[in-house]
Amino acid sequence: MVHVELKKIDPMSIAKLSTAIYGVFGIPIGIIMATFGGLFGGGLGFSAIIIVPIAYAFIGFVSGIIVGLLYNVAAKYVGGVTFDFEQKPQEIEH
Repeated sequence: MVHVELKKIDPMSIAKLSTAIYGVFGIPIGIIMATFGGLFGGGLGFSAIIIVPIAYAFIGFVSGIIVGLLYNVAAKYVGGVTFDFEQKPQEIEH
């Protein structure tokens, strides 16, 4: 078994990943806001389908950078996340 510790994270790497995840989550929320906003009047209307995913992606980017930086500071003082990996023998294909 291999025991490893994640001591540092690249904040930009986390930011890119969270931007994509938040942006995808923003699509159905934008559709819901466009649908119900149009029914009850007010709101962003159909522009919510475009604006909400972009806003969510931006929030994901900023929060990803913040989380990455906070992880690096915390890991320096209390230690990083540890992982245990187990190697399995590879099967030889004929």
